[in-house]
Amino acid sequence: MEGIERITNKILEDAKAEVSRIESETEDFMREQQEGAKSMRERVLEDSRKKAKEDAEAMLRRAESLASSERRKRDLTASQSDVRRSIDLAVEQLANASAEERVKRYLRWIKSHKINEGEITLSERDQELAEALLKELPQGKFTVSDNTGNMRGGFIVAHGNVEDNLTYDLVIHNYMPRLAQLAQDRIEAARHEGESDE
Repeated sequence: MEGIERITNKILEDAKAEVSRIESETEDFMREQQEGAKSMRERVLEDSRKKAKEDAEAMLRRAESLASSERRKRDLTASQSDVRRSIDLAVEQLANASAEERVKRYLRWIKSHKINEGEITLSERDQELAEALLKELPQGKFTVSDNTGNMRGGFIVAHGNVEDNLTYDLVIHNYMPRLAQLAQDRIEAARHEGESDE
């Protein structure tokens, strides 16, 4: 019987040793898994933080870009409004010039466009110039229409099937890019002078 007990004890000892080894390996495995999971969790958290930071920075850049775009749009609108006001003021100065200056200007335009005859249509404001204009133009070649034109200044001359539109509005329309650039340059120069005076 002793032999059986010894064999049984040996089997039990070997089994206990095997169980102990398995438990140790299991603990090591569990520890490795936990450390791996912890490391993975830290990497995921770090990646999430980086991604959140990158997303926040990208969102901030988009917001700044949008704000900058809106600011440029607002400045451009204000600038265009200033330019338009400047051009309108210049037209008003032309339209409010003395009758003598306006007559001289209109006579120069008729001459420069080589208009030799026709019916002149004036704005309501310029109707007062009719007699002075006709007096300076070749007699019998020009007339002034009784109807007034819907314009701020300048005139229209109809001769035959041709109509020469020499109104301020058409001149402004035709030369708007150039006039706008000139007005913008003057506005910018005035702003810089104002800044340097401060």
